[in-house]
This record gives sequence, C-alpha cells and structure tokens, in this order.
Amino acid sequence: MEFRTKVEPQRKTILLGHSDSILLMGSCFAGNFGNFLAENKFQCCSNPFGTLYNPLSIAEALQQLYGHKCYDVTDLFHDNGLWHSWMHHGSFSTTNADETLQLIRKRMDDADIKHRNAFVITFGTAWVYERNGKIVGNCHKMPEGQFTHRMLSVDEIVARWETLPFLHDNNSKVIFTVSPIRHQRDGFHANQLSKATLLLAIDKLVSHRTHCVYFPAYEILLDELRDYRFYAEDMLHPSSVTLQYILERFQETFFDAYTQQVLAQWHSLQKLLQHRPINPQAPSWQQFLSQTIQKLHQFQDENPFILVENEILQCQNQLNQSAKR
Repeated sequence: MEFRTKVEPQRKTILLGHSDSILLMGSCFAGNFGNFLAENKFQCCSNPFGTLYNPLSIAEALQQLYGHKCYDVTDLFHDNGLWHSWMHHGSFSTTNADETLQLIRKRMDDADIKHRNAFVITFGTAWVYERNGKIVGNCHKMPEGQFTHRMLSVDEIVARWETLPFLHDNNSKVIFTVSPIRHQRDGFHANQLSKATLLLAIDKLVSHRTHCVYFPAYEILLDELRDYRFYAEDMLHPSSVTLQYILERFQETFFDAYTQQVLAQWHSLQKLLQHRPINPQAPSWQQFLSQTIQKLHQFQDENPFILVENEILQCQNQLNQSAKR
C-alpha cells in the first residue's frame, strides 16, 4: 500500500555526465545542487555571484558573465566599514575595496560561461527590491526605505530570460527548478503568489524547447513530502534528509546508467579515502595507501573527465609521512 503521491519528473530529455561543464545559478538550493555535483566529481561552478533569489538578478548576472563585465570601485558602495556590490552576496564584502573586487573578478573568471554547456537555474522568489529604478541582487541589510518592493510579472521574467544566449542554443542543456524554501517575510499568501509566478514563467520558457526542462524540487517537498517532519527546525527550510532525497531524485532523473556506474566506483573510492589507520606506521597501512593510489590512477585513466589529482596527492603525502616515521 502506498501512503503518498510520488511526484514524477518530466521524462528524460536531458542527461548530465562528467563530460558536461555545468554552471549553477540562483538561490541557496542551487548551492545544494552544486555541492552535490562537486562532491561527485562533476565539472561545475556554483553561484559565482553568491546566492541570488529573483529571476531578473540571476539573468543580469548571467548577462554580465557573457559580457565579461569587469567590476571596478564605481560598482561598489561602502557601508558600516565594508565594501559591497548590489549584485553580489555578502560573502564578497570586505573592509578593502580592492580585496572585494579581487574576489568578484576571480569568481566571474572561474564561471567561464562561454565554455559551459549545461545550466542548472533555481528561482527563489518573484519579489524584488529596486533602488533608484534598478533591481538589486542583495540589499545588504540596508534600510528598507531605500528600496521599492514589488513582485515581478510572468511576462517580465520571460522577456528578460529570452535575451540569454544559452536559451536559444539547442546544444546546451538547461534545467530549471523552483526553490521549495518558503519566504515567510513576504507572508505565506504572497509567497504562494510568488512561487506560482515563477512556475508559470518557467513553463513558458521550457514548453517549446527540448533542451530546457523543469525539475520539480518544489513539488517533491510540498506535494510528495507534505509533512513537517521533512523540514528543518525553522519549519521553512528542508531538513538534511529531505535535501538528500531530492538530490537522489535529481540523480535518478538526469544521470544515465553509465554515469550511475561511475558514481558507484567513485563512492567506493571515497570510502577508501575516509579510512583511518590504527597504526600509521604499520606496513599494512602503507600497502593500503599504495593500493588506493593505484586504484585512483586507474579510475582517472578510465574517466579522463574526472580529476582526482588532489586525492592522489593526499594519499601520497600520507604514504611519505608513514615511511618517515
């Protein structure tokens, strides 16, 4: 007997593999997807502007990446001892303008958008804050009186996203999601209107494009896992178990059998890397490290798109330290 209604994602029109170069943009949920992909050795860059919640700020960030925008001090503002960018998360803010600019430029360079063929985009809210007629990506806790607060329309979102190059490139792979995290600050009714706006906009963007799909993270949590035991203590964010479940559903949807097999091999190697010796000087530990290094080299040779140099170096350093004792 089944005690829940399982949400079935769209049929597989897009598959991701380790040869894909993936850029993830959007809310903190995009960061969760990014961490999952990075841990599983995919080539990916996650949120080069930091967390962005609304579709127009995400689109603007992508446009700046395509245009190779070079930030200078005129793009920053100084408040409470820190230099901030209206387009960037507070993690970029420092007490020194040059340091902030260096952080911004490095992350934008790392995004390397023109060499990305896959995009995972997570919209968080349709509510935006405007300052001097321009939507900001982050308010940096500035007084609310400096901003106009309004909700985007479906057509406004669609029109802006239609200007982005990868949306018109049939060789690209685009996965849209809506964050299931509720924005309590706007009120629960306003949050529902916001999420509905995002869902309608995404539906318009993907409906006539085979290389664009929607992954129902929002529906999986709110419809399939409709119980507060699947939430964190704040009753707004998903719990760690829930996140893991959604990521497993993402994996089932977008990874083919070969990729799943490679991941199984990698997970076995991860268990070896996490092993800790009883006696770091024992010959058996040195033999274990040598065998692990050999397995890592073999895995690298069989999967040229996956880089394990750091793991090999880690084992080699442990082996050298063990031999010196």
